[in-house]
Formats: sequence, C-alpha cells, structure tokens
Amino acid sequence: MAYNPQNANGQAAMAASSPVVIASDQSQLGVNSYPVTSGGVTASTGSSLGGVSAITITASPAQVYGWYFFNNNSVPAYIFFYNSASVTFGTTTPLYVLVVPSTGGANVFGIGIPHSDSIKIIISTNRATNTAQSLAVDYNIFYK
Repeated sequence: MAYNPQNANGQAAMAASSPVVIASDQSQLGVNSYPVTSGGVTASTGSSLGGVSAITITASPAQVYGWYFFNNNSVPAYIFFYNSASVTFGTTTPLYVLVVPSTGGANVFGIGIPHSDSIKIIISTNRATNTAQSLAVDYNIFYK
C-alpha cells in the first residue's frame, strides 16, 4: 500500500493535512478559558491540636474537591473524614481515611467526593486505635 499524506497518522505539515470544517450554524460549545470571580470552591483552613471532637468543615451536604495537610510532627497523622452530623470517635465509621507522613504534607485536587450529610474530620496518630493527635496538623480543605 502506498503512503497517502492525506490520511497520515501522527503529526503532519499543515499543507499535508485534511481540513476540518465546522458548519456555519454550529452553536457555541460553552467552554470558557478565562477566570471568574464566583462559583468556585470554599476553603476551610486551620491548625488542629487533635482530640476526640470532630472539626466541622461544613454542616451541609457538599463535595470535597481537594486538600492540603502539613504534619510537622515526628509521627504520621491520620485524617478521618466523616459524612455524619454526629461523630463519636472510635465508634462512627469514617467515609475515608488519609495518612500524612511525619514531617511531611499531602495534597490533592480533583473530582469531588460527595458527602450527603456534612464534612467533618478528626486527626489521629493511629489509624487502628483511634488515638487522638497531640500535636498540630495544618489543614486546608476545598469543598463546594
């Protein structure tokens, strides 16, 4: 089979490319690439000394879109995320748990994790025994 530059795979010079035609009555696709001043996520920031009381990020249904945690302690910190208005540490099942390494940080930003009731966290030094954290962990949680 002979080489045909009109149907070449990969990159080709513009002169060797097939044109793409968009109909003149094509409606706008609605993609904006400029920043806006409203409609974004909310940030909840703080520094927790840990304990058995849950920190309320929001008392309303929402989605977690990202977080940044900094743990300046010599032991890992476990962040328990709850989807419940009432949290009893060690009894209420967390929705998910993150670990932040000692003297390190953890961050992510992406597609939302739904919380149908509320977003609450508890910071601990041990995932298995639910031991309350005794040193500060800085947090930023982004939700909407």
